[in-house]
Amino acid sequence: MISNPISNQGSQWRGKLKIDILKCVELTVYYGLAIRRNGNSVEKIKKAIQSTMFHKSSTDEEPNHDKCPPGQESCCSWQRAKATESLKNYKHRPPLHSDVVDAIPPIYESLTEKNIAEKLRWIHAEFERQFDQCDLADCSESPSQWCSYC
Repeated sequence: MISNPISNQGSQWRGKLKIDILKCVELTVYYGLAIRRNGNSVEKIKKAIQSTMFHKSSTDEEPNHDKCPPGQESCCSWQRAKATESLKNYKHRPPLHSDVVDAIPPIYESLTEKNIAEKLRWIHAEFERQFDQCDLADCSESPSQWCSYC
């Protein structure tokens, strides 16, 4: 079972975390995107998941985007600004609080263990296989009439 160091801290975290809750929701979204975008490789899934933590902890003074995909088509706005040579005008959003950044690595490490990442890769592949079998043209406009894959 994954321990949650944040919940173990009790009330001392509550004030600090109010703003960071939305950022943690973003991390959850990024986690899912990392799996969907890299479903063919456990190592790529791990790298993509771990890069999100560095991305969300970056500041103008300490950008930490070396693990983000480079180029103009990157999902990382800092990397896009770098590719278009407009970094001088780039401003980071407020980063995760340092206490949250300190709490995340063990959670991410447990969420990217090989057996978990392998299961996630399999789930992604199975979803893709089933969705490919679906003929959207046969599905009704009403969600209640959609096939089991939609």
